[in-house]
Amino acid sequence: MKEFKFWAIPYPIKQILLMAAPIWILYIPVFFCLGIEHIHYFIFGTWALAICFVLIFVRRVKISFTPANEINIFFNGKLKYSGSPVNLEYVQGANIADGRSNTVLYFSFSDKKFMFNILENRNSFTSGTTKQVELLRYMVTVFNLRTEYYKDSMQGRIFTYWNPIYKESLRPKEYNKSER
Repeated sequence: MKEFKFWAIPYPIKQILLMAAPIWILYIPVFFCLGIEHIHYFIFGTWALAICFVLIFVRRVKISFTPANEINIFFNGKLKYSGSPVNLEYVQGANIADGRSNTVLYFSFSDKKFMFNILENRNSFTSGTTKQVELLRYMVTVFNLRTEYYKDSMQGRIFTYWNPIYKESLRPKEYNKSER
């Protein structure tokens, strides 16, 4: 059994954080309104908010592959998805040729989609590959995924890795408003 573990912010939580961004703008004037004798309250509040952010929003993600190549996705030790490779439509993520790139990681299954913002800091002094690239390299070799360039982003190039054994008939039918 092969396992990949990393810390990530799942997709819906990222949207909540983006909506809460204006609250941080109000936090800045508080710093300037406090006198120098009360700055320790500001520092304590900053640390408290950072700890709350980590405890509430960041999840421990584990993606494991069984000997039968069944894909299991866990959040904080709880199974969130289990499926066969036939259900995997594509994976979208970093360039596997560049071992140090790190982008948003998408999994698209026939019945569920996952998006992870992996928290892994790589700078020019660290060596080795990122967890995301290791995961994608493993999936490309085991499932024979086809690589296709998707787009450039600020975090690096994003590629889509298509599954050739995906069954289109497994995809749920979407409602078409023009049909009656």
